[in-house]
Amino acid sequence: MDFSTALPTFVITLREGVEAALVVGIVLALLQKAKQSRLNSWVYAGVGVGIVVSALIGVLFSWIIQILGAANPQYTSVVEPGLEGVFSVLAIGSCHQHEVTKAALERIRQ
Repeated sequence: MDFSTALPTFVITLREGVEAALVVGIVLALLQKAKQSRLNSWVYAGVGVGIVVSALIGVLFSWIIQILGAANPQYTSVVEPGLEGVFSVLAIGSCHQHEVTKAALERIRQ
């Protein structure tokens, strides 16, 4: 078997999973430090909802790509890169969210 195409996807997914686990761990630690451990269940619920919504969005876009490819076969090679471009722009826009998170953490520390 040739894993040359699957390996980069696996590594990226693993990295993102570790990053998400770190963020959840930090949130749980901050809740414990603030003596608000009763809110831990909300964090776990958010993780669960995030996983389910992510899976549903993945299925939805796979379905959209298949439908558009079947309806207009000449555009099949353009649909997936087009969606990738849209999500790239959305990801760049979410970089601003990291700045907001840093500011919130600074307020908590004070």
